[in-house]
Amino acid sequence: MALYQHQGILEAVNKQVKNKYNVDGRLTAFIKKARQDKVDLALAPEYCCPLTIINDIIRDGDLRPLDGALWVLGGESITLPELKKLQIDYNDVATHIHFEENIKFDMGDFVDPLFYFFRGTHNGHSKLIVLVQFKTAHMGARDDPFERDHLVQGKTIYVLRNSPESVHFISLVCSEAMEFQTVLSTAVMSQLRWKTDTYLIYNPQMNPNPSHEHFRRFREFIFQAPRKEIITLNWHGDSKIQTKPLFPNKSARSSILIKSPDSEGITKRIKGNHKRGVYYFYGKKDHHIFVFNSLAHYYSLKITPADITEGVASRHLRDGPNNIQTYFLMNKMNWLKQMTKSATTTCRF
Repeated sequence: MALYQHQGILEAVNKQVKNKYNVDGRLTAFIKKARQDKVDLALAPEYCCPLTIINDIIRDGDLRPLDGALWVLGGESITLPELKKLQIDYNDVATHIHFEENIKFDMGDFVDPLFYFFRGTHNGHSKLIVLVQFKTAHMGARDDPFERDHLVQGKTIYVLRNSPESVHFISLVCSEAMEFQTVLSTAVMSQLRWKTDTYLIYNPQMNPNPSHEHFRRFREFIFQAPRKEIITLNWHGDSKIQTKPLFPNKSARSSILIKSPDSEGITKRIKGNHKRGVYYFYGKKDHHIFVFNSLAHYYSLKITPADITEGVASRHLRDGPNNIQTYFLMNKMNWLKQMTKSATTTCRF
């Protein structure tokens, strides 16, 4: 798994939500490294990825995910004509781009897209699949009503899986998490087999208040059902919105949350992770939170499956993510490894 905490300055102007400065080099460096590391899952947060990078991934075979891998990238705001152009330019025997087309753009100006990239079969051909999911619930408007006033809200949240028995992957973009308990009615729970199947829930954010009580309630609700795991990924701690710091409290709170009774294994895991900028918080019984240093850019992780069924019960224990290496992006393309001896210097969590 590769997690990317994007560092930038976000602007909400001219009916757009985009990076103020060119960040193509940073995103390209992340994608190239994820491919070089042969990760199964590469994640980037909400609103960070420019359309130019989306085009580059589609065109360049060296940027596409390998077979069996999944890239999930939060894109800058995008309009319907731009989405249509993507389909016109690239839908062919090698690529298939899909998004819900029945939403009404006369109700707003842009969508907040999440781009899934993976290899699949479409109409009998092996293709690069580009699945675009639109944010379905705007962020609160008390501090800034821009997203509320301009966002076209999607109607569909996709569930990815290899088979009915495999781990299911679902993304809830930022404020969607606050609405999830309401949306997950009894009928929807039954349709998703929520209480029995295994789900990995990804919550990409560009969120100045990730510790808000609504997000805490979301996590508590998720863990009421068995075999659920949460990945929350926010922007880098030194990012800004316009001229203001994105995180007034200095904490991005990117994290992985698991539910496991394996306290002994987790204790061993804590020590190695701490040296590389992943810190442990004890939630409550069997609830474990691994929080990432807000000042790093790239985390290379290994983690056991969200549900293990083979063998006897002692083989089913889970000890959380193993942070293999932490990297800082020194310029557009060069990565600096975090040295374990300096792990107790500047950090934010």
